[in-house]
Amino acid sequence: MSLIRRSTAVIICLALLAVILVLVLAILQANRLDNTAQELAIAATQEAFETEYPTTLIENSHPDYQAIIPPQELLRYIESAKRRLGPLKSIAAIRGSAELSGGQTASSAEFELDLDFQNSPASVNIGMETVDERWLITAFRLSAELLRN
Repeated sequence: MSLIRRSTAVIICLALLAVILVLVLAILQANRLDNTAQELAIAATQEAFETEYPTTLIENSHPDYQAIIPPQELLRYIESAKRRLGPLKSIAAIRGSAELSGGQTASSAEFELDLDFQNSPASVNIGMETVDERWLITAFRLSAELLRN
């Protein structure tokens, strides 16, 4: 009898360890995706306002977003904003997170970045979703009091 109980206990322990391992791997994968999305949001925003051409933003834009706002129109918008806001001094904060899904549906992410420009504070809202395990930007909205005038 004790051999059967011991075998059953070993099987149960192994099953629990397997479940724990799967959960740990899922958490690590989710954390990696969330970090990757946040890094893209910061890199795309910083580059958009510190360089002449926002390569990261454009190269990582979702085709549906590019259909709504073609790269040249986005470039004109960013250049106009940079002229009015002045140079980017810093990214003050980032808020938001990724909604990670399993299976066939795409994961999505929403972030808001607080920016300090020479002439005014501003914020950028960035939306993203995964396509073929790669984050693509689906929205990039800049708002600042100075731009409303």
